[in-house]
Amino acid sequence: METVTLTMEQIKQNYPKQWVLIADPEIQNTLVLGGIVLFGSTDKREIAYKRINWREKYKSATTIYTGEFPKNRKFWL
Repeated sequence: METVTLTMEQIKQNYPKQWVLIADPEIQNTLVLGGIVLFGSTDKREIAYKRINWREKYKSATTIYTGEFPKNRKFWL
């Protein structure tokens, strides 16, 4: 497992239009600035299916999307 911390720009460059699981993210307000990439996929569900146990080694994790969402996309909370 890679333990190199990447900036958000590096993550977007290496994982374009993908869902990315980031461990120990650096967050400012609500903006993710970077972190350690654990997994990337074009299918968000694949992150759950892989059952990556990040809790053994890292304090926190988050999932981000590196692409653009369509303007007419609706999100359910």
